[in-house]
Amino acid sequence: MLKMSDKTRIVEVFAGAYASGKSESAINRALQYAERGERITLVDLDTVEPAYCVRPLLRELEGLGVDVIAQTDCFGFGEAGSYVSPLQLNCLSREGNIIIDVGYGASGLDTLEIVNGIEDEQDLKIYLIVN
Repeated sequence: MLKMSDKTRIVEVFAGAYASGKSESAINRALQYAERGERITLVDLDTVEPAYCVRPLLRELEGLGVDVIAQTDCFGFGEAGSYVSPLQLNCLSREGNIIIDVGYGASGLDTLEIVNGIEDEQDLKIYLIVN
């Protein structure tokens, strides 16, 4: 289990192979912070295969104290392309802790390159989920 940080802010990215449990791990981690009463934002940045993502749980997670940034304007099995919203692009400007769930494989990690400020983020940790 990942140790909860004593830092004032965490920025964590969950990456890994297809169906490895990335989203499940990211969701559970976000819920840990919410249960502690900490401000947490879960960012769904799965542009690789967005059919498997955080979006279906958006309302439930928000009801449990997790702010969620997910693509809600266009979605489907790839017919809409890989649209990324300004909220997703600028997610690091939000206050509090940030957890980013990316798509699978190297393509998922490549998505981080479009997040504004990611290269300067001092608190960034990337967790590779192996299943």
